[in-house]
Amino acid sequence: MFAEILVSNRDKLKESESFVLTLQKDKITGEQTKKRINVRKILRLDEVINKPYSKVTIELKNGYNLEEISKLLSTSGETEINLVVKDQNIKASYLLKNNRKFDLSHLKALKAKEYVEKITV
Repeated sequence: MFAEILVSNRDKLKESESFVLTLQKDKITGEQTKKRINVRKILRLDEVINKPYSKVTIELKNGYNLEEISKLLSTSGETEINLVVKDQNIKASYLLKNNRKFDLSHLKALKAKEYVEKITV
């Protein structure tokens, strides 16, 4: 089984494709101090970027446009979305009843809006 995992991970390492490595660093002490670095996980970069988020919090400033936000987040999906509205000294939090689709394209579109203060994924 371990050999199967190694072979499947080698398929991810292709020329001109980006990937993310998760490394584990071990330090062996004794007569000679040695360092060993093991590769724990290999992910293609497009897998990481296109992966949907599980939970997102969007903080809004004054002058927010709920109609525009509802159009952007109209598709149902797997992401739990929490909207935080700040008005003077009051901070209200709203958890959307249904989960929505939220990926990198949604993140970029909402970040470009001037009324979005912060997005936490």
